[in-house]
Amino acid sequence: MTVLNDKVQRIGGNGQEAVGAVMVLGAGITGMQASLDLAESGFKVYLVESKAAIGGNMAQLDKTFPTGDCAMCILSPKLVECARNKNIEIITMADVESIEGQPGNFQVKVTRRPRFVDAKKCNACGDCVEACPVSLPNEFDRRLGTRKAISRLYPQAIPNVYGISKAVGRSPCKASCPAGVNAQGYVALIAAGKFKEAYELIRERAPLPAAGTRAKYFVISSSPAMIVPAVAADTGGASAQGRRDYN
Repeated sequence: MTVLNDKVQRIGGNGQEAVGAVMVLGAGITGMQASLDLAESGFKVYLVESKAAIGGNMAQLDKTFPTGDCAMCILSPKLVECARNKNIEIITMADVESIEGQPGNFQVKVTRRPRFVDAKKCNACGDCVEACPVSLPNEFDRRLGTRKAISRLYPQAIPNVYGISKAVGRSPCKASCPAGVNAQGYVALIAAGKFKEAYELIRERAPLPAAGTRAKYFVISSSPAMIVPAVAADTGGASAQGRRDYN
């Protein structure tokens, strides 16, 4: 075994050179300690975690059995050590797709999901959280509380970078709107009392919203309770039987 350029090189039983790197799947307390031990032995370690931050389930605990010690007091030093160790590369929001090769020379394909935030520019100031009008159930707190659509997994999270939660695909309201207006963003801003921002959001895609749309009432019954209002794009005066248009 020889050490060359801070990497361990070994010759396997088949005469091929073994790669001096290790991939640890799962960045809980066990995966973190294993990564630290391997890094101290001179190995390059890729620490892969499917969540937005390392720490695992222990980060959600208050006390540990049987000593009753503070869980975060035990975990925090290891979080900092993993972040500062030059032999450890932390890969979060990632899933392993395939593993090929043989012992000493594996090739692993990893798919990494986006944060929608530039990790190199984010300094974790938290201003984005104050400005975000959208609240979501907090999965880290077992959905007992809420968090903003842009957030960290928990306050001591490593990497200390915010991320935006986005649903897959386009929202039904935006996809059906002829102008492509961000309706869910408009509703969230109105709910937060940010009326000026909501108006500006609508004007991004519809500069003249009052002129480009009109309310249409479809009478499907003689009963007043069965009159259904709808908002649609102006079609240039198209009419249908049983419909009244109001400008």
